[in-house]
Amino acid sequence: MAAKRSSSKPPLKPSQLGDLYPTPKTYDEHQQDTKDREAIYDARRTKLAAFKIALFGTLLFTAAAYYAISAELLWAVSDTTITAMAYALWFVLFLFAIKWLRYTANIFYEYASRMSGFWVSYAIIMSLAFFAWQHGIWLAQHDIRWLAILTGLQFVATYLAAKLFIKRG
Repeated sequence: MAAKRSSSKPPLKPSQLGDLYPTPKTYDEHQQDTKDREAIYDARRTKLAAFKIALFGTLLFTAAAYYAISAELLWAVSDTTITAMAYALWFVLFLFAIKWLRYTANIFYEYASRMSGFWVSYAIIMSLAFFAWQHGIWLAQHDIRWLAILTGLQFVATYLAAKLFIKRG
């Protein structure tokens, strides 16, 4: 049996074989391609990254702090359903905290920045704030204005730390 020829074109000549392969790029063409890729990557990056990290973290912090203040009242009720709902709400806040931590890690990864400086500075500032709250340095410990002070400080500390440690390509 003879093999069927799929095309009736004549075979390529050796001088035509070189046209099948791409020509190598020059150094300037490689540099331009790299700049174009970086521009596309920069356009895809999260805008206002430090603000978003601080906003989501502050929402989480405010919800957890406000709930911690009112949780004792819920646990004082001797209804099993309310107690179960109170623990379920803590679980939801815990899941939101994990989501915020992953979001923050993804932003730092996106900007190719190290998170360790961010977390260290954030931990130091918030530890000092909680120390001031526990020892009643500015206000009495049970003063409701502490919630506003700690919330504001949490936003400012998170924003400044993120702004300081997120590198701009």
